Amino acid sequence: MGRRAFEPALRGGPSGRNGRDRTACDLFSGSRVRVVVAAKWEPVGAGHFPRGIEHVDGPPARKYISFLVNDTSSPVAAFFDVDRTLIEINSGRAWIEHQWRTGQISIFEATRSVWWLSKYWLSILAFDEVTTKVVQGYAGTNVAELEAEIRRWFDENIAQTICKEARIAVEKHRAQGHILVILTSGSQFSTRPLQQALEIDHLVCTEVEQADGILTGDYRRPAAYGEGKLRWAREFAERQGVNLAHSFFYTDSYSDRPMLDAVGEPRVINPDPRLRRYAIVRDWEIRTWRAENNIS
Repeated sequence: MGRRAFEPALRGGPSGRNGRDRTACDLFSGSRVRVVVAAKWEPVGAGHFPRGIEHVDGPPARKYISFLVNDTSSPVAAFFDVDRTLIEINSGRAWIEHQWRTGQISIFEATRSVWWLSKYWLSILAFDEVTTKVVQGYAGTNVAELEAEIRRWFDENIAQTICKEARIAVEKHRAQGHILVILTSGSQFSTRPLQQALEIDHLVCTEVEQADGILTGDYRRPAAYGEGKLRWAREFAERQGVNLAHSFFYTDSYSDRPMLDAVGEPRVINPDPRLRRYAIVRDWEIRTWRAENNIS
């Protein structure tokens, strides 16, 4: 019997008012749930859950229902965003600065890119539209040459910005046998050096297309941003047999709200203003991560 003896019906929205039956996954979008436990109850571990109705708030609600109905034998993943999470800075801005220093972009292109970054930080960027323009600009680029340039840029400008708390979190999850994943809107080329530095096995990102060692100017749609990020994370979870309801996601961005709401263990790191407000409403812990030699 045990956990499977329970067949809870989850009613309604955050306050249980609309009467619609809900699944355990639906809990993640509400701060308060009404848990209706079946009349028959069985011992679970050292304690008992009474029959009837209970109201459970916020994170305890997620843990309560996860404990009752989720399959704890499935693998757990720890997903990590990149900018202002694994690293303290915004890598996009650092790359623009690199291109400006090396004479690869005009003042118009640099200004436009900074404007896009500002909208990204506010989570109001039309990401696929911008990604299309950016990726088209790389059409015809030699992949090996780009990778070599990005490796030099990473070693000189990014490696020292890896957050010390990120290293600790990655190793903690590794020790627990969790599947480690970088989940980012960035490309495979910009992210791979960081993936290698932290020895993270899996990368889910915006896949830029190439043919015969040359960039085509296109990418796999949708980009791994917002709902697109959740889509690719779910596809990864299905392939790996990962249970998102027991998995972790670390991020700084409100644009990642769909993924934060989908996992059982959301982690808010160095949040932007909108995510900070959302985390306070959801009663999520807010954490500050910094590089070993704090550069902010």
